[in-house]
Amino acid sequence: MFEKNVDMTNQTEQNRHALNKCSRGSSKCGCREKTVIEKQVISVPKKNSYEDIRPQLSIKEACEILKIDLPSLDNSDSYDLLDLNKLRSVATSSWAIREDSIAVLKNYGSGVTIDCAVKHNAGMIIGDYQYRNTGAYSVMYPAGKWYRCIDIYTKLCEGIRLKYKTPVIAVTGNAGKTTTKDLLSSIFIREKNTLCVDKNYNTWYSVGEIIQNLTTEHEMYIQEVHEPHAEYCSRMLHPDFVILTNLERAHIDEMGASIESCINMTLGILKDMNKDGIIFANNDCKYLSKEKFDGYNVIRYSAYSNECDFWAEGIENYYEYTKFTIKSKKGHSVDIKLNISGTHNVNNAVAAFAVAVTLGIDPKDAVNAMSLYRPSGVRQNLIKKDDRFILVDCYSTTVLSSIATGEAFSKVPVSDGGRKIIVLSYLPTLGSESESVHRDVGRGISKLPVDLVLAYRNDAKYIVEECQKAGKEAVFFQYHKDLIEFLNKNLTNLDNVAFKGVTYSHLEQVANACLGLNIIPENSIEKDRPHNGGDF
Repeated sequence: MFEKNVDMTNQTEQNRHALNKCSRGSSKCGCREKTVIEKQVISVPKKNSYEDIRPQLSIKEACEILKIDLPSLDNSDSYDLLDLNKLRSVATSSWAIREDSIAVLKNYGSGVTIDCAVKHNAGMIIGDYQYRNTGAYSVMYPAGKWYRCIDIYTKLCEGIRLKYKTPVIAVTGNAGKTTTKDLLSSIFIREKNTLCVDKNYNTWYSVGEIIQNLTTEHEMYIQEVHEPHAEYCSRMLHPDFVILTNLERAHIDEMGASIESCINMTLGILKDMNKDGIIFANNDCKYLSKEKFDGYNVIRYSAYSNECDFWAEGIENYYEYTKFTIKSKKGHSVDIKLNISGTHNVNNAVAAFAVAVTLGIDPKDAVNAMSLYRPSGVRQNLIKKDDRFILVDCYSTTVLSSIATGEAFSKVPVSDGGRKIIVLSYLPTLGSESESVHRDVGRGISKLPVDLVLAYRNDAKYIVEECQKAGKEAVFFQYHKDLIEFLNKNLTNLDNVAFKGVTYSHLEQVANACLGLNIIPENSIEKDRPHNGGDF
């Protein structure tokens, strides 16, 4: 699989072996045409995970995958109109279901319910019961086994994935995975027909939707993975290459309170990885640096350590960009100007470079592609407006990313008489560790040269408490309206302001309201759904 459209001239024998092996586990598959494609933009990232869902699986194939008998008639003549061999899409989310879909019922959240399946004329319905008179083939989960919709959906999407020989790069970790995925995508879309998305669609159900975008024309598939769902995503993807960006206490409601449980769940991405593939591990993460990854090929990268396979030297951080040199043990030495600030982004760029050159991309082409990458919208978006700078980074948040954003923001020049003000949201899904983690953020932020810290919602109050202990001016707000009112009364035209928060906090809408911006205006606070105690 991997030899197709890859120039292998400079690969080591080990990587040559890994790149020649088909994801189905055979190095003797018939997919070894050697060609070299022209360097051009072949494809662009999809906007949504469900944008181009394609019919990929028949009812007959679905039953074979699940090891269940073909469903029997339920006295409905409509069964005679259905074709067991017709290809259909697979859906477990209400937004992804299509006419004639195979519907895997998920009767909670935004899942497909029986009413939703019937409304969309599903061709097959899989659930806890065999529903009658629906106009669809209806089957129960396999008898005698404990199954959930996630297990069924995972199996079906795995069956779709295994129809293709497209190599898969999976990117996971508690911080940096979206930026790393975007940098990597910016390289590969100029080299190969690449499937990726421009957002963080990374849960088990959205990964299944993206898999259904695959075609025989795709030569690379880059997938971000939500770490609590890593094991299920591994079953679906059978990744050939895995990037591990970082590990820390995050998503504790889903992953358990201990760092050990967070590590174990994140490393679930390796469960169904191609054993001849390669792990790219961030050696700057103290937990990943200790992992041996026995039985796997491992390439380690760092923002500064020349003891790794790839690293950076001569880092110069500016408020609008970062300059550095990427080096490797194989003798690479390439200068890059990255249009985002912060050493944490140096780390992400080194990871993307390591993967690209290992897979045969010319080093200069890799850095040139990354140099063209510019964040926008709610991600690391630095805006110059009149005499002030506004930083909007409202995509996700962890301890590491909150402090890293604060460090980058503190380097942005401020006009005479202006202040540096940072607005932080709560960190979600932390369970019993929430107070501790928020206090860690507060202690980190309190050490930075910012003049005022504002914190929004719930346990973000502990960020404020820690800042106030350190003598930093800080104010807590429980509601958007109070935060907006405060900013409108106290901001001057010379103040720099940074907004850093989780997506659900919608701090970008606060920025819109107070500073006259127009960042994703359709995501209005009023129209969004409540999450973790939000007031919208």
